[in-house]
Amino acid sequence: QTVISVKNVPDWFINFIPLKDTAGIQQIISSDFVQLGRIVVNPHPGLAYQELWDTFTRNTWWLLSVAVISLLAFMILIRQLLKPITTLKKQAEQIANGDFTIHDTLPSLPELKKVGETMNRMSAKVASMLAAQTELTERMRKRAYQDVLTGLNNRRYFAEQMDHLLKTPEEFISGALMLIEISSFKEYNQQHGYVKADDLLRKTAEILSGICASIQGVCLARVSGASFSFLAPNTTLKEIKEYANKLQSQFESLHDKGSIDNVASIHMGITCYDGSQDGTELLSMCDMALRASQVKGP
Repeated sequence: QTVISVKNVPDWFINFIPLKDTAGIQQIISSDFVQLGRIVVNPHPGLAYQELWDTFTRNTWWLLSVAVISLLAFMILIRQLLKPITTLKKQAEQIANGDFTIHDTLPSLPELKKVGETMNRMSAKVASMLAAQTELTERMRKRAYQDVLTGLNNRRYFAEQMDHLLKTPEEFISGALMLIEISSFKEYNQQHGYVKADDLLRKTAEILSGICASIQGVCLARVSGASFSFLAPNTTLKEIKEYANKLQSQFESLHDKGSIDNVASIHMGITCYDGSQDGTELLSMCDMALRASQVKGP
């Protein structure tokens, strides 16, 4: 068997595509009818292999180019098709994280567009439900810890805050507790009516709020029908007396303006906290100071 080798054509290609031998061209040489010899020309397949190899390489590169271009186009198409899904996935993650943003741009595909519209409706619905729940929680919190009439904190809130401060000496080293009470308020209510009585409570609360606004960390509350209290951390006796004098002046203006008369009067009791008293003892001492103030008269 003849080994065929062609320049620039790999042997595996030649072996992969064997070409059948073809008959050679024969020519008899004669002179004056005398046969002198015979020439036989056998064709070599090298040129055929060269042409086949060139065609094969051109077609291979062309197919590879088409394949690469097709793959890129397919990837771009897939990305464009998946982009709306990615947007919907992002919106779902936002909803899971508490962000209920409504997306105005919806996918162009009808099926995905419906999904996008459904996601927007769900987001709006959940946001509305959470807002309503938050509002309800806030109303319940206010009802639990806030006095409806005056807007001040109520007795429960005051007790919890005082208990917290007494258990955290690093925050409440010293301070003062004040109790304010409108004496004979029941008689005042009976004589003037509940509208004027409620107005007196609100005005008293406004005066207390104005004075306490300048006290850092103060806890002010309406602890019963006509009783108020405030706890002022890190306040000296001198400072609390100054606040008491301001309150006395403000309360006297209520009498001058006719909001309060001789039927009722306002008294204050003060006790200082030095770090040794518990809540019961502190309240008891302050209540004794208030009763001593009431004994003195209007």
